[in-house]
This record gives sequence, C-alpha cells and structure tokens, in this order.
Amino acid sequence: MRAKELLGLSWRDLDLRRRSAVVRGKGGRHRVVFFSEQAARARGGWRRRSREDRVFPLSYQGLRSLLDAIARRAGVKGPHGPHAWRHAFGLEMARRGMPLFALQRLMGHSSPLMTEIYVRFSGEDLREIYERYAGR
Repeated sequence: MRAKELLGLSWRDLDLRRRSAVVRGKGGRHRVVFFSEQAARARGGWRRRSREDRVFPLSYQGLRSLLDAIARRAGVKGPHGPHAWRHAFGLEMARRGMPLFALQRLMGHSSPLMTEIYVRFSGEDLREIYERYAGR
C-alpha cells in the first residue's frame, strides 16, 4: 500500500477474519489488499485497546520513523522509507513469479508500465530467470 493509503485506513475498512482491507487509492479508486494472519492477530489486539478510528494513528513522519527502526533492527541497509518498502514488495513478488497483472492490481496501478518500474531486476535476477526458462 501507499503510505497515504495505510495511514488513511479506518477499522471499518478491515475484515480481520478474511485478512483483507478496502483501500481508497489514487483518483478515488478502491481496491482490496490482503495481509498475513500474524498482522490480523496484532491488529485485532490493538483494536480492543484503541478508541481511535484510524488503524494506524501516525503521521507520515511517524510511519517513516517506525519503518526505519524496523529496518535497522533487521539489519537492512539503505533507504527504508515507506516507498522503499513498497518497491521491495513489488520486486519480491515479481521474483517469486507473481503475474504482472496481479501485481498491478495489488499495487493499485492503472497501467502495467507503472508496475514495471517496481520490478527492475538486477543482472543476477535476469541470469536466474534466463536459466530457469532457457535451461543451462
């Protein structure tokens, strides 16, 4: 999700049982995103303790600081702002073989050209893909 979409999520947008959320994206378009069982459990626990309507009552800078701290603890180097995480998700899903049209829908892109920006492969990635399809 985009940072703005995440920070705009309200509890009524979530379906913890189905592990999905309706996100209001760019241009007022809506889409469904999915999350892990672990995230659903964490969110459910927070909901019981929160009176806030927003799921993530943070500012953009607060979200960035949180993601920076998570990245440092995980030993991740380089930029770790919200958009870097979004790029990492797109690239990882492409590396795992997710069809481009599905990734496009999940990321909320209106054009496959936008999605292609997120899936720039390294030389090693291309070699691995080549060997997978062309053989050795």
